[in-house]
Amino acid sequence: MARFRGLVTVTSGDKYIVEFLDSIRLRIVRVTLFTSYQRRSYHEEVYLAIRGRGPDKACITMINRETNLLNCVREDIIPILF
Repeated sequence: MARFRGLVTVTSGDKYIVEFLDSIRLRIVRVTLFTSYQRRSYHEEVYLAIRGRGPDKACITMINRETNLLNCVREDIIPILF
């Protein structure tokens, strides 16, 4: 899908759209890098909850992780990138 979008963008002939979308892609990569360490510990927590037959704990862990990740991106990462 990303490749398709890239082709559509480039063939549009609009240099501003190309620059804008490249900038967004770079920011997405940075957010991914900033949050990759957090994902590792989260995966372990979910795995341990599932292994321990704790579906409720796994669900709560996943919800908390998503909430924490969104807050981190909103408070710590977006201000740096924009």
